[in-house]
Amino acid sequence: MAGALLGMDDDKAKVFDIAIQMGSIIALNIVYWQKIVSTVMALLE
Repeated sequence: MAGALLGMDDDKAKVFDIAIQMGSIIALNIVYWQKIVSTVMALLE
């Protein structure tokens, strides 16, 4: 979506979109890391 707003419609735009999505996934993992770990530990008990 950000690539479309910037007028990027080629293969570089696809790479840009993937990089943006991976960045957001990593950011969410960092923000919610404590909750993820505690939930996994609770499931393993």
